[in-house]
Amino acid sequence: MSDNFADSILASIGGLFLILISVPFLLINERHNVKVFSLFKKAQETCEEVENLENPEIEKLGKLVFAQGEAFNREAIFDHDLLLESEPNCLKMEREIKMLQWV
Repeated sequence: MSDNFADSILASIGGLFLILISVPFLLINERHNVKVFSLFKKAQETCEEVENLENPEIEKLGKLVFAQGEAFNREAIFDHDLLLESEPNCLKMEREIKMLQWV
C-alpha cells in the first residue's frame, strides 16, 4: 500500500469517528433547546399583563407579568471610573475599552 492510500484511509476513519462523536452532542443540544422553548411557552401561557403601572393589582403579586409603557430617566447617569455624565433622559451608558500593548 502506498502512503497516500494509507493516509486517506486514516483520514476517512478519523472523519467517521468525529461524526459518530458529534451525534451525542447534537442530541444533548437539541434536548436542551426543547427544554428552553417549553419553558418559554409555559411562561408565555402564564404571563399576565399589568395595565396600570402606577397602581398594580394585588392579585398579580408573585405572578409573572409584563407591562408596556414609555421608559424614561429624569436623572443623568454618571460613570465614576471615567468621570463622565450622560444627558438627562438617558437609559443606558455603554463604554468600550481597548487595551493596547507595546510589542
